[in-house]
Amino acid sequence: MKHVKLFEQFTKSLNEGISASDQKKLKEFAYEMSDEIIDANQDNSGFDEDAFTGDALLSYLLDLIEMNDMTVKELLADYDWRENTIELGL
Repeated sequence: MKHVKLFEQFTKSLNEGISASDQKKLKEFAYEMSDEIIDANQDNSGFDEDAFTGDALLSYLLDLIEMNDMTVKELLADYDWRENTIELGL
């Protein structure tokens, strides 16, 4: 079900003007962010790794772009997960 929602968000983003190259960049960013978060929290016994998969973070970033009416380029230039740990629930 998670993949269906992600596909729907990607389809919606295509219709709203996110180019294929921006989608690729955003996906790479989400997966790199996922790897860093999981690595940084691997010793935390209360950490829910499933909440921080690449797909989960991609969905989060797409929602963030939509809610803040921003571009992928703006998000990639300004977003640092280390400064938003409370928002991410870390």
